[in-house]
Amino acid sequence: MFESDMIKSKVQALANEHTEDNSISNSVDHILKTINYVIYDVCEKSLNKKMQGKSTKKNITKKKWFDSDLHAMRKVLLQKSLAYSKNPTDPTIRGSFYKTRKIYSKCCKRKKHQLKQHIIQRLDSLYENNPNEYWTLVKEIKNDCIQSEEQPQKYLRDGLSIFQHFLA
Repeated sequence: MFESDMIKSKVQALANEHTEDNSISNSVDHILKTINYVIYDVCEKSLNKKMQGKSTKKNITKKKWFDSDLHAMRKVLLQKSLAYSKNPTDPTIRGSFYKTRKIYSKCCKRKKHQLKQHIIQRLDSLYENNPNEYWTLVKEIKNDCIQSEEQPQKYLRDGLSIFQHFLA
């Protein structure tokens, strides 16, 4: 990194000042300051500083049945799990956590069931009344199923490639 003309000129100026100046205490402080500036400039040039940009969110496919009520319940459940992990021996916190987890899992199952029933009812009504919308709904459901099946396979392929990489 000492190839830079600016840094070469600073080092040369330091060498020239050192030979001309004779006061020892003043020159030592001055020499240390200029050496620090040179080292700092070398570090600035050699280290690539990356600008921190906005954090990108991961593309997580949201479930159609996961609504704001479940989101709020999940937030409460995470808070209680944190409290439970801090105090695992406290029976009131433990009981509250397991009770909330039980309610949350039941609500998730109920919402999934309600969504399935709603889709079945729509399919039944559209089959007789509007066949075009029926087939668009069938294609939409089929695409959702295909997308949900592709994600685990993608991670499985990545895992296998990593495993094979470390075996070689």
